[in-house]
Amino acid sequence: MLRHFAATVLLLALVLGLAWCGESLLSATRIWTGGGATDLWSDPANWSGGVPIAGDDVIFGSSARFALVDDFVSLSLLSLSFQANNPAYQLSILGGGAVSPILSIMGAGILNSSGEDHDGQRELFQ
Repeated sequence: MLRHFAATVLLLALVLGLAWCGESLLSATRIWTGGGATDLWSDPANWSGGVPIAGDDVIFGSSARFALVDDFVSLSLLSLSFQANNPAYQLSILGGGAVSPILSIMGAGILNSSGEDHDGQRELFQ
């Protein structure tokens, strides 16, 4: 009986632990390479690790493409980082359809290590 209770408590703790940190377990770091034929975030060829999804960390480093277009309707990231020694990026948030596009930074925020000012449409940031 005690063994069954201990196993149940352990299973419950495991389930609660996974639920508590599940978002961070599923998150990934996506690095903009600009290797695609477009400036669109939805172009997988522009990313190392695939296009960003909710809960990811996004890093912009060295790239030949600096005029970026977030064409997702809504995206919630953990962080958005600009690496050192890179030119300024310009970020346009287009979205699609009748819904206003939103880019949310929910975790560590925006880190600018590049020493440059980056342009964006401020009213679209949450």
